[in-house]
Amino acid sequence: MSRAIFPVHVDVRAWLSARLDVQHFVVNEFGTPTVLLPGLRRVELHVAAQERLPEVEDWTPQHVRPERMLAKDPDGRLARHLAVLAARRTDPAGEAQDTLDRLLNWLAFGLNVLARGERIRAHELLGWVQGGLLRLARLHAGRTAHWANASRRAEQELDAATLARYAGVTASLDGLEVAYANAVAWTLDLAAGLSLHCPEALAAGLRAATMQA
Repeated sequence: MSRAIFPVHVDVRAWLSARLDVQHFVVNEFGTPTVLLPGLRRVELHVAAQERLPEVEDWTPQHVRPERMLAKDPDGRLARHLAVLAARRTDPAGEAQDTLDRLLNWLAFGLNVLARGERIRAHELLGWVQGGLLRLARLHAGRTAHWANASRRAEQELDAATLARYAGVTASLDGLEVAYANAVAWTLDLAAGLSLHCPEALAAGLRAATMQA
């Protein structure tokens, strides 16, 4: 993945095509130009306008290697902002309560949708639940190297018991009730293990919803 700063407007597709064997070009759902190369290799090019350069310092400070991220930086401004970014560190513990709060919201959302019989939508929402659980599980295990992308290398970095619990929150359309029940139980276990706040009434409501599902 590359991040670049260009002094003038640039045709990103043409710039990439001149340097790579591009088989497919698309601007993905997050606004990032992306190309597919032979062998299904992917390249994302993150391009920042000069007036937005200070925002670089607020990017997720994970696996930042300024010397490998500079595609074009004629005056060194991007390098200076990347140096600030590289000096920052993620704060999983500081984000834990917010992560739990969002997870509780996704659980309630998914359970409500499931109760209405919208199983496909409930299955989609389960992905957000899984992401929150993986982050809290990584924090609980002390394995937060891939905090921003919690599923990355999960099989290599998390223990067998954690992976087994994760498997229990995955499901086909026919197994959503069990997956959501397991997700609620794991969420509450992690909240307790990490000393995070979960309102008792909400916890009781989530448990009751899984019994009705």
